[in-house]
Amino acid sequence: QIKEDEEIEDTDVDKAFLKFQSIVSKEPEQVLRYYGWENAEPLWYQSEHKPKSQDIPKCLYCGSERILELQILPQMLNYIDVGFDVESIDWGTVLVLSLIHISEPTRQAEISY
Repeated sequence: QIKEDEEIEDTDVDKAFLKFQSIVSKEPEQVLRYYGWENAEPLWYQSEHKPKSQDIPKCLYCGSERILELQILPQMLNYIDVGFDVESIDWGTVLVLSLIHISEPTRQAEISY
């Protein structure tokens, strides 16, 4: 079993995916992972296509940064009726971010992301 912060030895298989598989296999029915602290790192399912901090916009109203609050794992797809064809939805992870500091919005659209 691989711990969340443990390195994985060299292999042709994506290391992030192996780590994801190992951790999720401990509780295969989990669909949510809660974080809610600064510098939290989600459980990535692949090494590529990870957003960088500059990809995540700050609050338009107050300029506050966003932190990882919640991660929705792909196992959620087993619990919602999405179908299994090419047209159905699919994801590797969904990240829910929240503001570090609560701002007083003038318009809701300004802080939504």
